[in-house]
Amino acid sequence: MFDFFVESVSQASAAQLALSIPLSDLRDGSDYGYTVATSSDLNNEERDVIWDIFQTNMHQFYINSVFGWDPVSKQRELFDPLSRFVLVHQQSQNLGDGNSSKWLVAYTMFRFDMEEGEEVVYCYELQVSKAAQQRGLGKILMQSLVDIGHKWGMRKVMLTVLKRNTAAIKFYQSAGFTMDPISPEYQSDDDDEWVDEDDEGYDYEILSKSIAPSSMSL
Repeated sequence: MFDFFVESVSQASAAQLALSIPLSDLRDGSDYGYTVATSSDLNNEERDVIWDIFQTNMHQFYINSVFGWDPVSKQRELFDPLSRFVLVHQQSQNLGDGNSSKWLVAYTMFRFDMEEGEEVVYCYELQVSKAAQQRGLGKILMQSLVDIGHKWGMRKVMLTVLKRNTAAIKFYQSAGFTMDPISPEYQSDDDDEWVDEDDEGYDYEILSKSIAPSSMSL
């Protein structure tokens, strides 16, 4: 559910969002570059690569999850008009003719939203292609969301992760994420007794990381 502030922030252009990310966070001088894009900015080739990376990484997790495998619904979610992307490209200058090429190897898709009265950056996807994993790109992408959230007055970065995706859970925990109070199995320190929710089919967790918003106003 939107409020006026989140609705206003959601109108920020890709160029405005890109200014929120310090260049130092994206490894200047490396073989990787980044762009920030709205869904409407993406060309057909980029959409195909985004989908291919997601499908390669996540098909087996989804097909055995409570969400199920629904490509039409997932593509609709990915490329919704409110979706925003940070894209990581690898660049090559070894083509023999002096030219260079670049290809999309990782991305995060996010939206600005409201959760329990708090303005949040909701990370719908953070995906790195198989060939580009173990190079720190996931960490860079996650930091970009924190930077964007800070600049645009958000209170948290939030995400949903499948329990079977243990590598992702470990990564998010290492980045400072913990179970959010809206997660189905959240238990606060004040709870008198533990209620096991597993029998109700919860095979996912909702994680969050608090961020200090800037004092910007719209």
